[in-house]
Amino acid sequence: MFAGVASSSGTIMASHLGLASPDQVLEDILAGHQDYLHKFIELYSAVMEHEDALCAEERNYVALMAACRHKCSVLLSEQRARFTDSGGPPQWLEGLDHAPERIRSLHIANIVLAHRPWMFHRSHIEELVKAGLSFAELVHGLTILIYFHSMSSMLHALGIEAATGQADLDYHVPSQLGAGGSEGSPRSSELSTGGVAVLLQRMKGLTTNSNNSAAVPDHPYQHQSPLPPVTAPHNTVRNSNSDAAYATGLPGPVFDAVELDEASEDEKYMRFSLYSPNISFTYKDFYRRGGKSEAPTLKYQHQWEEIGFSMLAKFTSQDLADSIDIKFKTAFNMTYNTCGDRKNVSTTPFRRAIWYYTQSLYGIRRDDYDYSTINEVLDRPLKVFLKTMSVAPERLVTAHDSAPSIIDDLRTSEQVHIVILAAEARMQAEMVYAMLAVERYYM
Repeated sequence: MFAGVASSSGTIMASHLGLASPDQVLEDILAGHQDYLHKFIELYSAVMEHEDALCAEERNYVALMAACRHKCSVLLSEQRARFTDSGGPPQWLEGLDHAPERIRSLHIANIVLAHRPWMFHRSHIEELVKAGLSFAELVHGLTILIYFHSMSSMLHALGIEAATGQADLDYHVPSQLGAGGSEGSPRSSELSTGGVAVLLQRMKGLTTNSNNSAAVPDHPYQHQSPLPPVTAPHNTVRNSNSDAAYATGLPGPVFDAVELDEASEDEKYMRFSLYSPNISFTYKDFYRRGGKSEAPTLKYQHQWEEIGFSMLAKFTSQDLADSIDIKFKTAFNMTYNTCGDRKNVSTTPFRRAIWYYTQSLYGIRRDDYDYSTINEVLDRPLKVFLKTMSVAPERLVTAHDSAPSIIDDLRTSEQVHIVILAAEARMQAEMVYAMLAVERYYM
């Protein structure tokens, strides 16, 4: 059964998977996916340990800024310690205001990319350049932010943050969570209760287009109209009340809006707001029924390989770009052809649905993927988990009265696999928007 609890109003609230014990580290939990773990470690080394544009203390400080967006105590403590070990100036740890302007300038990028990356624009790159960051430094800094946003999602979802004993905050649980399936998916409850057997039946009944099961495509990008500029003073962010919507002509929405109440900036969030103020700036649905478009939906082809990858390679290093690209492709294509205790099973429809659903939360969609597939293989509780994990992982609750699983009969390694897919899809979505802004400023 999906790890979820019901609120007093009967709405579903997602819980973390509870797969960690206090003495476990992330590598222990990822050990069931050795190929991915190898790429994961390689990328951490490339991002944080190789001498690149930013020096060691700057890298660690930017990382702890990113960890604060989703209130990840594990990463905050780790990066504070690494900052000190690298000889970072102690006064920087007194708060963001004590860091140099070139590092402080990444604050707005941190906020926007973590919560509403479609609002990230060339004007943000312009401000970073004005603050004294070179292209190599700003691209490296953006990559660190995005990497640790994704890592925060993973640590919360797996239960590592909760298991450490550091997650002692009284997190504000959203009053409503709706992630689809209640409309256009009348058999949604069958998947929750029927587990692997129903999932296999659903996947078998789908006619999978060859494009849906291909690796991350190498299609050239289709030029889109520019994203509207979003500018803000250095210490604040425009918090628009209007919600962006998908461009017309694309498939209809596959999920209902998720309403996340704004977190308050009170004492219990002080250690996070110290390095990343504006805690109340959170995710707003890219799409809401009846809403008007603030930004166009990005076609899938307008994404990673030709813009994201090329900008990263151009301004950092080919090795870093390759490491990120390989990790994306490893996660996207990874399969063992099993589902629960069943062997020789193609899980392509399920895995693709997780990836594309996650990216659709950020306004990125393929025009050659049948989004009705999502309602067939992802039920409402699983969508709630994926959406909460992706956009507000700090709000995953501890469910003492539910089994630590997503779908009945899935193995622990398969639950971890689901988290990997969502975390990597999120990271790729952020990278696309960030590098698209870089390209538009540079060109």
